[in-house]
Amino acid sequence: MKNVEFEQYFRKSAIDIDKALQRRLRAWVSTSNKITPSFSPFAKKFIDACDGGKRIRGSLILLGYKIAGKKKCSDILSAAVAYEIFQTAILAHDDIIDKSPTRRGRPSLHTTLGSDHLATSYAICLGDVGFFLAYQILNELNCDTKLKNLALSNFSDTMLNTTIGEILDIKLSAEKTKDEQDTLTMLDLKTAWYTVVGPLQLGAILGGADKKLLKNIKEFGKNLGIAFQIQDDILGTFGDPTKTGKSVDSDIKEGKSTILISHALSHANNADKKILTQAYGSQSITDDEIQIVRDIMVRTGSLKYAELSLEKLSKSAIKLIPKLTKKAEFKNLLNGLVDYIVKRNY
Repeated sequence: MKNVEFEQYFRKSAIDIDKALQRRLRAWVSTSNKITPSFSPFAKKFIDACDGGKRIRGSLILLGYKIAGKKKCSDILSAAVAYEIFQTAILAHDDIIDKSPTRRGRPSLHTTLGSDHLATSYAICLGDVGFFLAYQILNELNCDTKLKNLALSNFSDTMLNTTIGEILDIKLSAEKTKDEQDTLTMLDLKTAWYTVVGPLQLGAILGGADKKLLKNIKEFGKNLGIAFQIQDDILGTFGDPTKTGKSVDSDIKEGKSTILISHALSHANNADKKILTQAYGSQSITDDEIQIVRDIMVRTGSLKYAELSLEKLSKSAIKLIPKLTKKAEFKNLLNGLVDYIVKRNY
């Protein structure tokens, strides 16, 4: 029953967000064309990049607003739109950093622009445009000025934490040693904040939430957000590319810091550790060597360890749900969200 309610709620929320997003982007294109028609082809590329998302983060803004329950903002849907634009912008930069040719099962933004230095430069600027556009939309919200300022401050915190987490991710990926605690700190800053804590808190702030609720949302979101990324990392190495829309060798080639690799390095025998040190992070790694890396992760119990960590974090998140809301409807939705995070295969 939880899953049905969750799927229905987020499906409807996604439809509503998509409609509002398209309206806002059309208005933006109209405005930008008055500045210079030369920008129009680039605006279209960004709009195309906005298409295809699951709208989970925007939907969490709407859910956070409802959980707070004081209905302080008449156009909360615009806040969800702003966050989805922010999501597209940060993914544009992330795909450049990761040298990822695809996103959401299609060519990534910099790839559609040509994949060379010029295309990368355009994509970086379009990502910047997305950040500022998101801020503009939030600043124009029709709600109490004090709450809007708190929401903008919260959004700034989310952006700063996410960027610091991204820098840590780059640093850790470049290092041969992979410390688990450093990895978890990175997952907290990079993923937990912008995937769960940020959107839930932003919606709750605009709904008039008190400090106690915001604190509980933070703890819930940290547990669930890290769980989200662990599942993402499992899928990134052991998933089905036809479902994830992402290659299963990119994380290994990139040298991505995950608890899969940190656990494998600390539990492998000397021979396997030597293989991991040489192969993990190598752009020239062969398909056979990639499979060997996966086999070592299974043999050292690293895949099982990641799955157990995911389960532990999700249980911690579930225990916090009664502190977020007393309403059965919202409890079911939050339980459904946790279930989705743990069991998704895409």
